[in-house]
Amino acid sequence: MSYIFVGGSQRSGTTLMQAALCSSEETNPHIGESSYLRALLDAYRLGSKNFDDDAIFHFKDEAAMDDYQSFVIREFLERMLALYTPATSLVLKEPHLTMFFPELWKLIPESKFVMVKRDPRDIVVSMMRVGEKMAQRGQRHLFNSGNVGGMAKSITKFYAPTYNLCKTNPDFKKSCHWVCYEEFIEKPEDVMDGIRAFTGLKLKSFAPQNPYARVHPHKQKVDNTSDRVKNWLTPLNNQAIGRQKAQGFEEKLTKDQIVAVEKNCRDLIVALGYTPLTKAK
Repeated sequence: MSYIFVGGSQRSGTTLMQAALCSSEETNPHIGESSYLRALLDAYRLGSKNFDDDAIFHFKDEAAMDDYQSFVIREFLERMLALYTPATSLVLKEPHLTMFFPELWKLIPESKFVMVKRDPRDIVVSMMRVGEKMAQRGQRHLFNSGNVGGMAKSITKFYAPTYNLCKTNPDFKKSCHWVCYEEFIEKPEDVMDGIRAFTGLKLKSFAPQNPYARVHPHKQKVDNTSDRVKNWLTPLNNQAIGRQKAQGFEEKLTKDQIVAVEKNCRDLIVALGYTPLTKAK
């Protein structure tokens, strides 16, 4: 049994990765975002940050709070796993949940984290496309504000907690497996072999030509009917791996936009293994 969490920034490819990992009956089907779990962890973070001023009135000490929250999260995961019998492992994701991976690992130390990295400049391009859809519906959002620097800063917030803890905690680092989005869409079988070794999943039914083979019926309904969800979908959803374009930001972003993105997340671009086009100032 494994609890596997897919992490990464918005627009980094986490949906495709989760769908691929849910291709066999050993896991739950590809389902919607795990925002409920994120809310549970957000409560724990709030209690941890303000223990002496707030949570101390509800728990004997911080260890008692940790024990309680660990029980709550574990009970949630166990009940969810039972919901998807005969699955023996859960594969869950929500980009904002990524920010809580250190807390999740502390509470459920056997957790495994599959981190999807993608060139932040291409992530910004994808964000802008979502923003265009939102604008067509009269919705104002960071993604259609023209503030590419702000978009770039937001990407770092997703990766920083996991990346920073990996640098200082060898045990947590062993619980993380980093996947390059560009490599995944070019050599999916090679990437999946690495994930098989890391997670213990067999993934016998995984097929690059049909990575969305096991989508929960209600998720399909939501994808087809929810205007909120439709903003985030692209023509490439439910398509074969390889139809996606690995990189293309130089064709989509102006020189000034590239400068703004690299100025605001240069350290992340380098940390994830990509090369800035501009010189640091």
